[in-house]
Amino acid sequence: MKCASPAGWEGGDQVLVDLTFNGVDYTDNAFTFSFYAIYGSFPKSGPADATHQYIQIRGKGFRQESVILCVLNNQELAPLSVHPTVIKCPMVTEDWSPTAYESVDFHILIDRSRHDFGNFHYYKQIEITKVSPSLGPQEGSGAVYLEGTGFRGDFENAKPSCRIGNTLEPAQLLDAEHVRCLISNKLPLVEEGESLSVSLALNSYSWAPSAYSFKPYGIYGLYPSSGPISDSTNILVTGKGFENEMKEFARCKFGTDENYAVVEAQVLDNENLICKSPSEELSLPDEADQAISVPFSVAFQEDIYYPYTEGPQKFRLYKHPVLTDVFPAEAQVGKLTEIYVTADEADGFWQPIP
Repeated sequence: MKCASPAGWEGGDQVLVDLTFNGVDYTDNAFTFSFYAIYGSFPKSGPADATHQYIQIRGKGFRQESVILCVLNNQELAPLSVHPTVIKCPMVTEDWSPTAYESVDFHILIDRSRHDFGNFHYYKQIEITKVSPSLGPQEGSGAVYLEGTGFRGDFENAKPSCRIGNTLEPAQLLDAEHVRCLISNKLPLVEEGESLSVSLALNSYSWAPSAYSFKPYGIYGLYPSSGPISDSTNILVTGKGFENEMKEFARCKFGTDENYAVVEAQVLDNENLICKSPSEELSLPDEADQAISVPFSVAFQEDIYYPYTEGPQKFRLYKHPVLTDVFPAEAQVGKLTEIYVTADEADGFWQPIP
């Protein structure tokens, strides 16, 4: 006898099953029936030598008591493990060629019910031979360039990605030997002497072995965060990643891409550097108020790598008020006295930032 399972149940639900022939009297066997849900498989491709990696079947309600088989290239394989939300299947069979480049059928059987996931594509694992630059801003328009062999994205289910630390970044395949990793996400800053490992995977999962790393730098704050436009104010910049092999080229940038000034900076340690606000290179527009805030950033390497940090930090430039009078002109020592300062009407006081 076959019974259709009712709809409306979710993965992980269990129900009791009994039979009736008259719609009233049921057997008292109370058999248990379990529902499961399958969301999909990942990855959809992998290196042909990935003998220690696995394909994940994601879902809900999987049970170790079920009879589960992974079927790869028509070979039935036992799953590596079964958990309530994931089944781990071997990525390659024992007799598979480590240089294979082809697509094979992949599906699983759960209690003899078949679930298809389309083709799984094999490719030769890539090799990374160079990474540059080795440092850059933690967020912005920068990129990391990888050199090596076997880079490609022309096969079925290709999904190339870069990994910097634990952050996934988009990968632009330039050719079979060059990849550009875009820094589109904010990278974490690290302590002195530490860095983030860099790798590449053609399936966003099977990361190639790599001995290369990347050190990000970034800003926490500026002290002070404002200064007169006519003077050079010493600014202490706090952050991380300042102590690096290119610290001799440290510089600060004030302003936008259209109107800016760049000054030299001096690195004190990994978390502090100092620079002076520009006194002449940057000027307030004629129609500007008495004070204006401009973007602030720091950089170390060459401009071709888009080295400047991007963030909310701004430096406020203001015009000195022109004082015209002080009253009273003198006061008794040791006595608290109110003093009134008057400024020129055209170059008067302005409200400072709280």
